[in-house]
Amino acid sequence: MAKFNTEEIRLRKNAKKGTQLCLLMLGSKGTGKSTFLNNLCGRKIFPTLQQKESLQDPSHAHISPTVKVIKETINLDEGNGVTITLDVVLFPGAGDNLDDTKTPALVREYLETQFDHILNEEIQIKRRTRDTDPRPHICLYFIKPTARGLKAIDIEMMKEIGNHVNIIPVLSKVDTLTEEELSFNKHLIMEDIERHGIRLFDFKEDTLGESIMTEDDLDRSYPNIQIQTGPKINHILPFGIACSNEVTDTNGSELSHIIKFEWGQVIVEDVSTSEFMFLKGILLGSHIQDFKDFTNDVLYENHRTRKLLGNKGYANFTAGIISSSNEEVASREGMGFKTDDGGNISPVSNKTTRQGTSVLNKELEEKNRIIEAYQRKISELETMINAKNVKKDIGNLIDTH
Repeated sequence: MAKFNTEEIRLRKNAKKGTQLCLLMLGSKGTGKSTFLNNLCGRKIFPTLQQKESLQDPSHAHISPTVKVIKETINLDEGNGVTITLDVVLFPGAGDNLDDTKTPALVREYLETQFDHILNEEIQIKRRTRDTDPRPHICLYFIKPTARGLKAIDIEMMKEIGNHVNIIPVLSKVDTLTEEELSFNKHLIMEDIERHGIRLFDFKEDTLGESIMTEDDLDRSYPNIQIQTGPKINHILPFGIACSNEVTDTNGSELSHIIKFEWGQVIVEDVSTSEFMFLKGILLGSHIQDFKDFTNDVLYENHRTRKLLGNKGYANFTAGIISSSNEEVASREGMGFKTDDGGNISPVSNKTTRQGTSVLNKELEEKNRIIEAYQRKISELETMINAKNVKKDIGNLIDTH
């Protein structure tokens, strides 16, 4: 009698479908973003033709570069039949101008636009099937080790986008640092992040041991930490990485990226000298679904709530929905629908229109369900806001007496 492992069946099905991750890369020029992407993908892809075309002509070096958006899609085969579609979003020129005051807002507006695309699809009668999610699920913010913490543009950028994307800080080119210098730079960066209230992705109590590390990795990288757990991921931020486009065969079976020095070489994949493999495992393995879930369930939901409670109010929002719905259905009156003076849509009682009636009735019912769901959401939010205001008024009254 055949035995079925339901967990194995589920994993096989999910592996066959594959998964998609949208990755936003930020950081000033020269922080190693392109090299990191090549190492992450296991082959040289960057700079792409789009990136090369965006590079500034040397004769125009005195002119501040413009900030552009570049999108690339890479298909990764992680083995065991698992495929990952990696959508990469780059902003060449961001952080490289003498005046970068407007750059953070440009990036935030891009993120808001991706949220708005999803919101607009949700309120349509006929929704298009989305193969990919355009919303960046994670932002890797690359920082140079300067022994001075974060630059002003880094602080402003992360504060501006923190409510729209999960941020993970990355300290690049750590092969140039001693262990003491690495620890000092990490401390300064996290100190600035806490001081300015920058929101990072919260790994909560997750540890490297539970997520991605083998016992050998833990023993080599953190010999004083218990093997069963390893350090908490939040405690090792920012990830200190070193990357290279030079490849060598290290053990006869696997290719490794190396950085050569006069005294020897550094292997990018060696966890004792670089946290690249930890970051790769978290991005493409242990936390890929966590990033997507938090983006959809928290960041997007907060954005949608702000939109519904915006300056124009919910009444105007739903009026727009109903108006667009009425126009769409009214344009099909020839198929057997009419609109009364109150704006209500109903099917015409006519035998010749029965075929179209059933389909359009279903569409109208779906639209009504969407509107009712929004109304319930707004009602709940207004109740919460009123309750908070009452508590605040009571507190003020007590203080005055």
